[in-house]
Amino acid sequence: GYDKSFIFEQICNYVSTTFYKENKCCIFLVEQNALKVLTQSSIPEELKNFLSEMNLVQYLLNEKTARFLTEPIITTNIYALEEWKELHEVMKKYNFFSTWSQPIKNYEDKVIGVFSMYFEEPTIPRAPDYTFLDRIAPIITLAINYLEQKSEILRLAFYDHKTGLRNITFFEKELD
Repeated sequence: GYDKSFIFEQICNYVSTTFYKENKCCIFLVEQNALKVLTQSSIPEELKNFLSEMNLVQYLLNEKTARFLTEPIITTNIYALEEWKELHEVMKKYNFFSTWSQPIKNYEDKVIGVFSMYFEEPTIPRAPDYTFLDRIAPIITLAINYLEQKSEILRLAFYDHKTGLRNITFFEKELD
């Protein structure tokens, strides 16, 4: 089976190569008050590490920065926003100027991640771009649900539900 990183990488590669404007994109999952970047090649490793090490608590306490987890955020000039100043240096290093982000919500309307696109020039979305952002998030939610359900099916098939130990089906499969 595929893991989340592989599936999300495929989504980001498709978006980056088919979108009308050159971009880099990534998918973050919210895990234990941190963003976990789940793409490998779409954005530079240093930026991915920087974003993964951000503690969300400080951003959630600020009304301006907490919005990125509740609504789409379109930033045509990253450097004009003082609340994101800790990002300025690393974004400048990779020539990113604009960013768009869309929260990813589960079926209970809880934010479980963020889809982000980065552009090297000021980029203002057109009406179809807003529609695109609204449609990409549910696709990612479907992918997350599919992978979680697949994982649960495998767990039920190969592990004893009472003890959590591998069952005979697991050992038979390993012998093949």
